[in-house]
Amino acid sequence: MAKGGRVVSDERHMEAMDKIGSLVAVRERTCRELNCRLLSAGFTQEEAQDAVRSAIACDLVDEERYTRAFIAGKESLGWGRQKIARKLKENGISEEAISLCEDAFRSCDEEYEAALRACAKRSCTSKNPRASYMR
Repeated sequence: MAKGGRVVSDERHMEAMDKIGSLVAVRERTCRELNCRLLSAGFTQEEAQDAVRSAIACDLVDEERYTRAFIAGKESLGWGRQKIARKLKENGISEEAISLCEDAFRSCDEEYEAALRACAKRSCTSKNPRASYMR
């Protein structure tokens, strides 16, 4: 495939796509993560970018799908909206993709109820239980 005057061999492209396929079979991945993994596997920047573009085109990689899966997983661990959004940005997810997935977040009431349930499960031996629970 010709990209910007250079040629990426079909064989190397297929190797990179196989690598992406095996990575996304385990869990959803970001474009940034796939690019880094391909580079560490010995592919050139051009080969990695070309393969990631192809993976997006054939729907192996989807930023919105990753975002929704990430939100669901982290909320089940007790993470709040702000912490999840911050981590998504650190992972290279755009503000646009995060806003498209606003409906995947728990409502403020649901988040509050989940926090109360988590506090009720804990025992506290602190002299100041309120401060302990707030932390």
